[in-house]
Order: sequence, then C-alpha cells, then structure tokens
Amino acid sequence: MVKAGLEQIGFGIDGATPNVYKETRKPQSVQESLDTIEICRTEYNITPETLMVFGHNNIEDEEALKLDVKFCEDMQIKYRAVPRPHIAKDMVPGNDGWMSPKNEKIRQEFYANPMLFQNLDFTAVPSPITHPTSRFRELVTKYYKMVCDLPKPVLTH
Repeated sequence: MVKAGLEQIGFGIDGATPNVYKETRKPQSVQESLDTIEICRTEYNITPETLMVFGHNNIEDEEALKLDVKFCEDMQIKYRAVPRPHIAKDMVPGNDGWMSPKNEKIRQEFYANPMLFQNLDFTAVPSPITHPTSRFRELVTKYYKMVCDLPKPVLTH
C-alpha cells in the first residue's frame, strides 16, 4: 500500500479503557491499538489518524474521557498522529440501538422530522437525543473540544 501511495490512514479507537473496548465489543485491546499506530508510523512512515470515538452512554465516566484525550495527545506526540474526534451515538440506523424496540418512539420522531438525523453525525456534539444525561453531555462536549483543540501535527509527507 505504501508503494501505491498510501500516506495516511485512520484507526477506529473506541475509548481508551479496557471496559469501553469490552462493552463496545471491540476485538482488539487498547495495547493492540497503540501497537498498530506505532507500527504504522515507525515501520511504514504512514501518518496515523486516531479516530477516537468516545462519550459512550452508561460506559464511560469523566476519568475515561480524560484518558481518551490523553491517548490522542500521546499518539500525536509520539507518532505525529492526527486526532479525529467522534462522539459515540447509541442510535445509528442499522445498529443494535436503532433496532431496539425500546427506541421505537424516538425512531418515529426521526422519521417525522428528518432534520433530527443531524444529531447522529459522529462529528456533531452530543445532544439531548444522543446523550440524555445533561451532566454527561456537558463532559463529553468538554472533552470533544479538547481533542479538537490539540495542535495539529506537522506532516512530513
């Protein structure tokens, strides 16, 4: 792939704790994610992107959110990885949350008002629809902005 011109690639990192990986059914570990980013940069000189998906309802707390930011920052410092923050959304068309019978009412609200689908964009800040607990919504927004504000690495390609 390097010979074909691949210079930058994103890695989906859902949180930075073993609990988040377990609860989101990620097959890899936090260490495996870190190792992959390291190999990408050191062995192939490909710029890694950390597609950090965080703010998982009922899974993460403030300490986990802090670790999410720290992971992005560390990867940027060590491997010039580009941080790409994404907000976890429980209800996305096609996933388990979307199909859950308990979400039938809110699904019908989305169908009745298609503009609500903007709330499901992974790069949109949390909303009362996606993060019903106001305190957690505030925390996720705070840490999302922190990742957005990380200085962008100087690319060498």
